[in-house]
Amino acid sequence: MSMRRLIKVLDDLGLEPTYREVAEALWLARHLGGPTGGSTVRVERPVRQEAPEPAGWPAPYRPPAEDGRGDDGRDGNEVGDDWRYGLYSHGLTEERPSAEARGHNIRVPAVSALPDQLELIRQLRAFKRRLVAGRTQQLDEEGTVAWIARTQVWRPVFRPVPERWFDVVLLVDTGASMVIWKALVSELASLLQCLGAFRDVRVRYLHTSEDGEVSQSSSDRRDSTRLRPLPELLDPAGRRVVIVVSDCVGEGWDSGAVGRGLVELSRSGPVSVFQPLPQHLWRRTGVRPVSGRMSAATFGRGRRRFRFRARRSLADRRRSTRATSIPVLQLGPEWLGPWARLVAGRGSAAMDCAVLGLPATRPSASPAQRQRRYLPASPLERVWSFRAAASPEAFQLATYLSAVPLDLSVIRLVQRVMLPESRPFHLSEVLTGGLVTLSSAMPAEESDVPAGAATEVHYQFLPGVREVLLSMLSRSGQQAVLEALSHFLEDHFGISPREFSATLAMPGRPQNGRRVFGSPFAYVSVSVLRRVHGQLATSLRGENPSTLRHDRDHHRALLEQAEDALASFRRSGTSDELDKAISAFRDSLQFFALDRNGRFRSLVGLAGGLLLRYQRFGRAGSLDESIRFYQEALRVGGGREQDEAKLLHRLSTALFARYTLSQIPDYLDDAARAGRSALDATPEDDPRARVYRESLADVLHRRFLLIGELGELTEAATLYREVLEDLDPEGQAHADVLAKLAGVLGDQAESTGLETDLADSYDAWRRAARATRPGEQEYPKRLFTAGRSAMRLRYFESAVDLLSDAAAAFDQSLGPEAEETLRCRIYRARSLYQSGDRLAAVGELTEVLEIRVRLLGPNHPETEEIRRELAELV
Repeated sequence: MSMRRLIKVLDDLGLEPTYREVAEALWLARHLGGPTGGSTVRVERPVRQEAPEPAGWPAPYRPPAEDGRGDDGRDGNEVGDDWRYGLYSHGLTEERPSAEARGHNIRVPAVSALPDQLELIRQLRAFKRRLVAGRTQQLDEEGTVAWIARTQVWRPVFRPVPERWFDVVLLVDTGASMVIWKALVSELASLLQCLGAFRDVRVRYLHTSEDGEVSQSSSDRRDSTRLRPLPELLDPAGRRVVIVVSDCVGEGWDSGAVGRGLVELSRSGPVSVFQPLPQHLWRRTGVRPVSGRMSAATFGRGRRRFRFRARRSLADRRRSTRATSIPVLQLGPEWLGPWARLVAGRGSAAMDCAVLGLPATRPSASPAQRQRRYLPASPLERVWSFRAAASPEAFQLATYLSAVPLDLSVIRLVQRVMLPESRPFHLSEVLTGGLVTLSSAMPAEESDVPAGAATEVHYQFLPGVREVLLSMLSRSGQQAVLEALSHFLEDHFGISPREFSATLAMPGRPQNGRRVFGSPFAYVSVSVLRRVHGQLATSLRGENPSTLRHDRDHHRALLEQAEDALASFRRSGTSDELDKAISAFRDSLQFFALDRNGRFRSLVGLAGGLLLRYQRFGRAGSLDESIRFYQEALRVGGGREQDEAKLLHRLSTALFARYTLSQIPDYLDDAARAGRSALDATPEDDPRARVYRESLADVLHRRFLLIGELGELTEAATLYREVLEDLDPEGQAHADVLAKLAGVLGDQAESTGLETDLADSYDAWRRAARATRPGEQEYPKRLFTAGRSAMRLRYFESAVDLLSDAAAAFDQSLGPEAEETLRCRIYRARSLYQSGDRLAAVGELTEVLEIRVRLLGPNHPETEEIRRELAELV
């Protein structure tokens, strides 16, 4: 094993040793010897690290043999560990499942509805300020001792206990549109309780009657016996913070009734509105935001009041909106930090914000009603209207959601996995943007799912909208969403603190032409289920043998069909055959009864077909898909180092092509890493090692041209020389690699300035030119480059011969007046002059000048340049 490969192996294991540590380890290994007492150091290639399995678990699955049994003797009709079940959303089944297609209820990892909770806690620490109110006292030991010593009277001395300043009331709106924010409210309440800054944290619910009366209760259900007046939340001491969580949509907000009730509360303490919608949508709600600057007006003995100064624009004045001192904030650290410091009296005494505005007159129509009047009619118009008004993150999220069922838990999962930097208000843009509508959950008694599933919130796209969004998301993009969700769930099964219910079912054949459980939002392998749900995984092993046999046979037939179509394309070059192969490979990935080897074959075939499509038709999208599927195939693994090396080489080729298109350096770096890994995984005597060396050298040469690191160039030259040793000196491939080596040596000469490097480059160009057949397109170019190199070395006689041959070759292939022919003759004239044959040089330039005048005219800059050079010679 080479030293470079040894260091690569150690890096893969995460050791990252220094050169000194490697040398010491080799010295110790040589002197300590192995278990057999030998002194030879042998480093095995690291295998893929798998999670440790507890004792007693079944052995990993092996594909069934010819007799239908696996390596462990299990019946081939049983469920394998690498086969995957589909995860389906509750309440979205299209048909009542049959006994054969029944599903299993399972708890699936969920994501938080309130991101950045740690940062939110940091920003809210300002509320941890304590106040000496005198309500509670404790024994002052030092004061008692001092009192007794001074007065000789044995009497305890007490002192007031500092106590938490505020308590907080989370007032949650119960409007119909607030159902999607229940989880967010629950997490916000838990966060405030865990903060430890408030005396008490209570959750109350805001109700608005049809006649405009505003009330509050301890339940989100409207019950006249529990409703209490809103002023009961007043605290005469001014030590209560009221946080209203609402999207401000509803009749009570539009009429101003809720706003007037909150103004009454704000007279005794701080009141704020936490708005989950993005700021640019506030004007479509009942907020009527007024921009300005809020500052602390008074501060004394626990009471905190505020003053607001509006910065009204002309539009604000025309709206006749009366400003309040109730700030409207988004749920983000950058919003809540300044607000907490202002309310708690820490830091800056003012902040820029928008406050709740009250209407001077009752509006003729609510913002929601006015918005509905102008909703586009067709699905395409709806999507384009949403794209024009929404943020880029919201539109990207909408396209991703078109690939999954619109269960709220699944929606949040997609947002977290596909757009981890997005915020809750991006999700609210999608849900309120006119693309989806709330659909009622299926009652538990009408389905085979648990009763708790009916409480889940489900949406559905308006007719035709999903199809429009799917057309903007490629088929590989849809598959990418499912794969990303599958990987996330498999990594978080059993360790996530939050879960939601889903249906685990085998993606069997449709019933009556329709899918039983709808479309899956993710897949989970039996091996993962075995790790976290051992009893369920055991019960799956012998389930539905007829369907398993059907799926396995169908998958094998699809693979054969795809591979035959790909072979037919390579013979005939017909694009229809290539499209047929790619489509069959895609379909083969959707099967349940798919073990690791079957999935590996499908991924490799699909990636190869897409790479061929790019090489044939130049479609960049196909190249991106090919890269992604090669990476997925490497993650799945084929079980043999030769397969991994071949995949790494193909991935390196695809990444190099992607760099050529985009000029993004990251692609080139990834191509170099993949190429090195492919070469390290290939034995020295493997015939494919030559191809891998040449490919890696091409990438390293390009990296030198990009970053200028001489080490890359030196390694590329070494690799090209190793390739030349394995090639026939008389073959065209030998000439092509010689030309590449000559180019590397020429760049090396320019970097080092050494004449020996320039001489090596000239020798390689001359040999490459002589080894190339005269009819080849590269033949005159290599002769010309060799002649230029000879001129730089002052080998002018050799330069004249090489440039003469190059000019004759260009004249024969392109014509005597071609630019390449003329340029060759100009350099030949310069070489003739330097070699002492000035008459021939003048004659050569005179003929070139006559052609230039005839083609470009006497006053063209290139003609003038030849005329000046000719004058110097004469």
